[in-house]
Amino acid sequence: MIIKKSIPILLATFILLASVPASAQTTPSVQVFNVPSSGYSSTDTLVLGDMWNEYVVDVPKGHELEYSFQVIGNGSIRVLLVNEVGTQAIINAQLNYYIEFSNSEPVTSYSVTFPPNFSLGQDYTILVANTTEGEVTYNASISINEIDAPDYTIYYVLIVLGLVGIFAFSWIIVNRQEQEKKQAKQAAREKRKSKKGRRR
Repeated sequence: MIIKKSIPILLATFILLASVPASAQTTPSVQVFNVPSSGYSSTDTLVLGDMWNEYVVDVPKGHELEYSFQVIGNGSIRVLLVNEVGTQAIINAQLNYYIEFSNSEPVTSYSVTFPPNFSLGQDYTILVANTTEGEVTYNASISINEIDAPDYTIYYVLIVLGLVGIFAFSWIIVNRQEQEKKQAKQAAREKRKSKKGRRR
């Protein structure tokens, strides 16, 4: 009697356990590539069932991020730059990507430069997703380039020269005004002396 009652429970448990591998196989997969500071260049593939490929990049402050993707053969992709790291974090962020440095429409090639003034020195993820029903292969090229700080020496020199010029011009004007006042006083004195001489 106990054995008969246990049979349905055992069957249900077996069916449940058997269904776990099947559901795991249908879960979309994600490939994660950690891009080194020296850059990344490779031919990668998105097979049917892949969610996307993730390229995790550390962009130090004062560096620009340059990335390019070119489809080989048939197919198309979309490329998104996300300020998140980790698949679950990206999913939770609901793909809050940089619109200006992404392309959500199907394309066969895409390249852009993420300028240093946007970067705060942190990790970013470039997502490449398949927009076709079959396998797609593409060339990926990612580089992190240090940007030389602009040299403002010439501007400082010009500012100093400008200030010196203003000071010199002001000094000349003031000195000229003083001389004109002295000349006017001297002329007035001579005029008064000449009047006194005539009276005598």
